[in-house]
Amino acid sequence: MRASASLFGLLVASSALAQEGLEYGFGTGRLGNVSASTLSVFNQCSGVRALAGVSVDLDSAVGFAAGDLVLFHHTQGVADAGVVDFGQSTVGRYFFRRLVAVSGDRVTLDRPAELLTEGVVQAVRVIEARQLFVRYTRSIVSPSWNGRCGGIIAALVS
Repeated sequence: MRASASLFGLLVASSALAQEGLEYGFGTGRLGNVSASTLSVFNQCSGVRALAGVSVDLDSAVGFAAGDLVLFHHTQGVADAGVVDFGQSTVGRYFFRRLVAVSGDRVTLDRPAELLTEGVVQAVRVIEARQLFVRYTRSIVSPSWNGRCGGIIAALVS
């Protein structure tokens, strides 16, 4: 399951950009050349407590900074809801936003957040690299799922 979620994370970025035509393109490449050997865990993530316009309250904004590109993913619905109607649910939906400010555990987005309904929404910092190197003896690892975030790898490589 974790491998599937991680693979989904790698693929979702490129398909989302192609489908939605987001202005983020292939990212800025601001981290330069990135090697899997230089990262212990590939992405920083945090659970989202509240989304309101351009303000988002995170469980923890440690590791997030102004200028970061962030993937917001509705990971789980309400636990006691029973069967999920994917025609009505926002589970599995996602969007990208760039952070313009970080203050405490509140981040400010470059434009309003999309509405995601009740359940677990996570914020995942997107790696923006010019080149990404993964040697055959290394692997890319997502943060472990902790009930609020994890299991997604997100990267844009220019």
